[in-house]
Amino acid sequence: MTMKTLTLFCCCLSISHFIFAQNAIDIEIAQLDSIVNSKVWSKEKIPFLKKKIALSESYNDSIHIETIFYLAYYTRRSGWMEESEPIFYKALNMQAELFGKETKNYAEILSQIGILYQTIGQHDKVEDIHKESLEIRAKVYSKASPEYAVGLNNLEYV
Repeated sequence: MTMKTLTLFCCCLSISHFIFAQNAIDIEIAQLDSIVNSKVWSKEKIPFLKKKIALSESYNDSIHIETIFYLAYYTRRSGWMEESEPIFYKALNMQAELFGKETKNYAEILSQIGILYQTIGQHDKVEDIHKESLEIRAKVYSKASPEYAVGLNNLEYV
């Protein structure tokens, strides 16, 4: 075997190990998705979501952001309000950085932060957050959409 052939072989071997490792992570993420989707109670989902976040962190994409959002959502639903706030903001900031603020997901994350603040009694923050979410919903959907109606409904309870 020549040195050139050996170098090429080693390079191909390194690439195949990387692809295999990446595929293994994808498979584990898919397995975690099925576990998360099968769990009924919010608290039971949290450890699986945390593991999925750790695995998907290198992707830094919409799936990773969605997983962080769901971790925040289920943390809030489990009664851990204070713990959920920084997680929601992590998802919100990543969403803004990667996809911009005028997106459906940004509006939804804002809305959930508004619900969190309403639940813990920080009413001074709620109205502005729900108004911003509603403005985005008007742009990305329409004022005749069910999503816009949800935003109006959230604002009504302020």
